[in-house]
Amino acid sequence: MGFAMCLGRSASKLASSVCGGRVRSISTVFNHPRSPLRPFVSRRFFYSAVDDDYISAERTILRMIDSEYKDIATLDDGTDLITKYLLSMFKDHSRGRYILPASFPFEIEDISGNTTITLTKEFNGEHIKLVVSMPLLTPFNQSIDAPSNRSNDSDYDDDDDENAYVKTHMTTLPFVVTVTKKSGRSLNLSCRLVVDPAYQTIHIDTIHVNLPGHSLEDPKVIRDMDDLVGMDHEDMKGAFIVEYLTIRGVTHSTIDTIFIYMMNKIRLDYWLWLNSVKEFLEE
Repeated sequence: MGFAMCLGRSASKLASSVCGGRVRSISTVFNHPRSPLRPFVSRRFFYSAVDDDYISAERTILRMIDSEYKDIATLDDGTDLITKYLLSMFKDHSRGRYILPASFPFEIEDISGNTTITLTKEFNGEHIKLVVSMPLLTPFNQSIDAPSNRSNDSDYDDDDDENAYVKTHMTTLPFVVTVTKKSGRSLNLSCRLVVDPAYQTIHIDTIHVNLPGHSLEDPKVIRDMDDLVGMDHEDMKGAFIVEYLTIRGVTHSTIDTIFIYMMNKIRLDYWLWLNSVKEFLEE
């Protein structure tokens, strides 16, 4: 009640100074049904100021979006058909993402906003499926992925090269290949394309066998090659890359093309998101 009285006296004093003292007393009760006072600042002025701030904020965001458009327009150009298709789609956003060049060996399922794409094909009674994830930027792991002398290479000096972060990190494209027989048995290979400024290669991390009808508790069924502790099976993995996957269309060329596709997908999905925000603000 004391706060209300202070507020009432302050408002009364202000009204007296503005109106020459000719003002009625202000009730100290806030919910008085018939207060004789009118606001000192018109509601029209108040809402006009709010509208101006609202419009200014929207214009600021729209300018930022327009600036982002210029950056997205610099898509990676190349000679492969998928990149050319993506560039043409960027210029004409009404085109769908699912129509790919006939020369590409896989059918592709790409849903805007999803972080994976799915590639499928049939091969000699087998169903081949690739699930490709977004590229990852990770530090070099010399024991596995990087040349042993990279740490002594002056070209990778953070202080001398503005692109040192890129040069000391590699890009990996994770993907899983599943080959399913008519019987329902399948082979899963967890792979990754490793790309760095000096080289690129495909690694197989795990090889998993799925045998329907076999009990998971059956000790005779070894499902993962990596479960064989102490066994050197890198030669086996190499054979899978060179022969088994290649003959089924999972080649370096195919994965390289998908890598470019995924890099552009990130930017195109970002454009679609920006476009949705812009349409909302402009409505």
